[in-house]
Amino acid sequence: MAASRHSMSHRTGFEPDGEEARLQRALVAGLVSCHYQPIVRLDTRRVVAVEALVRPQAADMATTSAAELIDTAEKSGQIDHVFSAVLADACALITRFDDLVPQVLINISAIQLGTGVVTEALRQVLDVSGVDNGRIGLEVTEKHPVDPAGTAGQELAGLVSAGYEIIADDFGSGYITPDALASLPFTGVKLDRSFTSRLESEDDAMGYASVLLEVANERSMFAVVEGIETEEQARIVQALGWEYGQGYHFARPMPATDLVEMLAA
Repeated sequence: MAASRHSMSHRTGFEPDGEEARLQRALVAGLVSCHYQPIVRLDTRRVVAVEALVRPQAADMATTSAAELIDTAEKSGQIDHVFSAVLADACALITRFDDLVPQVLINISAIQLGTGVVTEALRQVLDVSGVDNGRIGLEVTEKHPVDPAGTAGQELAGLVSAGYEIIADDFGSGYITPDALASLPFTGVKLDRSFTSRLESEDDAMGYASVLLEVANERSMFAVVEGIETEEQARIVQALGWEYGQGYHFARPMPATDLVEMLAA
């Protein structure tokens, strides 16, 4: 995947240093690529969707998370370019391996919403690629609030009407509350990994997971548990009624070539 090579000298005065500066330079130079992590049905372990995650290409930055890279992209003004590049990569993968690759979920920041940039990027890339809108989902991160009555909420509603899956990502870690989940046009939700990691030891995490699933079921949402790393965690959430999971226990993020090989097996 080739990210934008546009200069960021005109940006908002963001002056990174250390690791953040290296991430910014990687974004500017296009030295990032897409990896894909499967989402599975907990009962059959069949892959039902994959999440596209941005990764730096430099070997000594291999442990940098997608969240760290996206955070730097937000601060530096490169977030729209990153989204467009990931979207193009995902559509190329779907086009080439249409019979194998399921729905692809792409992260967007709430700060991108309300201007029409996301909607226009989707229109342009999908028109060219011929990929159906329903094959693409958007995961909205919780770092920034979304006003249901504002332009961001209106853009989300328009995207749902156009057939895109819209998922509240990392639920429980940020601004999106159960009330907001009901007032915004989300079609899916992901339980944040911070709850998953405590399922085996803390009752409040299990209680939160149960409440969120109840809300999701009332709205017929695609509900996924993130960060499943053990079979016991998978067993617990399945016993609570969750149908879908994602995490290292099933598969780590992988290059597109490895994903295709896994799906074809």
